[in-house]
This record gives sequence, structure tokens and C-alpha cells, in this order.
Amino acid sequence: MKHALRKICSRFHLQEKNLRWIIVSFLPASVAGWMVDTALPLYVRELGIGMLGVGIFFTSATLLETVFAVPAGWAADRFNRARAELEDKPIVTLSNASLRGLVSRVKSLFRSFFPDMVASWRVFIRDRNLVTLVAIGTLGSLSYGVSVKYFIIYFNEILRFDSMQIGVLFSLAAAGSALAGILGGLFSDRLGRRTVLVISALGSAALTFAFVYVRLFELMAALFFFLALVGGVWAPNYQVLLGELTPELYRGRVFSFMDVVFTTGGMAVGPLLGGWLWIAIGPSSVFISDAMLTLACGICVLLLIGKRAGEIQGGE
Repeated sequence: MKHALRKICSRFHLQEKNLRWIIVSFLPASVAGWMVDTALPLYVRELGIGMLGVGIFFTSATLLETVFAVPAGWAADRFNRARAELEDKPIVTLSNASLRGLVSRVKSLFRSFFPDMVASWRVFIRDRNLVTLVAIGTLGSLSYGVSVKYFIIYFNEILRFDSMQIGVLFSLAAAGSALAGILGGLFSDRLGRRTVLVISALGSAALTFAFVYVRLFELMAALFFFLALVGGVWAPNYQVLLGELTPELYRGRVFSFMDVVFTTGGMAVGPLLGGWLWIAIGPSSVFISDAMLTLACGICVLLLIGKRAGEIQGGE
């Protein structure tokens, strides 16, 4: 047993004790997050709020995250750099520095915010693959946001599954997402990021199209598991490819742009669009729209992301 655990730790680079403690401590937080995130849309509906109101609720709940994402990315890049500079001469510099000098240093860091952001924006827009990848991420986050808050409502109000059945479905989805993190890395090492992204997007689109025709709980359980598994491969490979295409100096800021894109598309525009589609066309239109947007993501990756950029191997 100990030998097997050591082998697992070695395979997934978990030898570091602090990293293992972080993973263990994150487990209860993940469970709590899944419970709230899963049940909240249904709770909002039970308060008597209409479908468009559900979309507005989740839009307003994420606006502050959008506002602070870009400054947070800049701070990550800037202060990590400042810390690296101080590590060359740490104690002497700090012990001789007056309070006024320290304040002046902090002020100078914040004065560089806009010049730094302009410089990173120029780097960003000059890389065609990087711009295209972020645009595809916008489309992907919108496809996610259109439907993610409406699955539980669809299960409860349209398919009439009971609470236990809904809990089983989302537990299977969590298991599929967890397995996707492992399999996604393995397939990425062998096939390349671009290929895995295309397979994930096209597979997710096909499963989402099938989703609207399934009524039996047993079939839905299998489909929902595979939907989470196939779709879950997208995010880690997308983020790794984004990091590989971004110059190291600007990664914090580019990832903060991506966070704004994800929050705006996925959690602000998406729920509003999903609520409107549910009312204007019908519940199935929410998931058909998700499938069409996801299909568009796969086609865009296939046609627009350079093969050389997208086939970077994880081991290189």
C-alpha cells in the first residue's frame, strides 16, 4: 500500500509535503463550494424568482470579480518582480530604508500600473495565436455560462427528478471532472494541447446535443458523467496552452484578461442569455445554444490555432 502511494505521489509530483497539505485542506472547501454552487439556482427559483431573474442574480453576483481581476493580475506580475529584486539585497536594503523611502517605492510601483498594462496589451495583440486563443476562450466561457446554472432547474422542473437523483447526477459530474484532470494531462502529453482541445469541444458539443433528448434517469446519469469528463479536459489544457503562448513577464496580466473574459462571458452575459432563451424559445434552447457555441469553439481551435503552437508537448 505504501509503495503504491509513493508511486502515485511520484507520478503526479506530490512528494512535497506542503503541496499535499494544501490539497487535503482544499477538499472541504471544494465540497462546500459544490454544494452551494449546485443548489443555489434551485433555491433562487424557490424564492419565486423568474428565469430572467435567475440570470440577473448570477450576473450581479460576479461583477466585482470582473472589476478587480485586471489589477490583481498586474499586482501578481509586478510584486513578484519587486520581490525578486529585493532577494538580491534583502536585509541591508530594508534595514537602511526609511519609512518615507519605502512609501515612495510602493507609490512608484502603483504609478507604473497604466504603462505596464499598455505594454502587456501591446505584447498581447501582436501574437495572433494568443489573441485567437483568448477570443475562443470568450466563446467557450459564454457556452458554459449559458447553461451551467440551468441544469439543476431543468432536472427539477422539466425532468421531475427528485433531490436524491439530482444529487447523484452532480456527484457523477464531479467524479467526471476529477477524472478529466488526470486523463487530460495524459492525453495532452501524447497528442498535444490543440488536439485535446478539439476533441474535448467536439465531444462536449455532441453530448450536449444528445442531452436534450434524454429523459430516463439512468441514461442521463451516464451522459452527465461523460459530459463532465469530456468537457473537463478543456480547461486545464486551455490554461496550459495559454501560459505556453504568453511571455513569462506578462503571464499574470494575460491570465487576468482571461479571467475578465471568463467572468464577463461565462458568469455575466451567459446566465442572462440562458434565462432569456428559456423564456423566449424554451428550456431545450438553452442547451442547444451551449452545444452550438461549444462546437464553434472546437472548429475555431482546429482552423485558427497554429498547429505548431498547439502541439507543444507537456514534457518539453
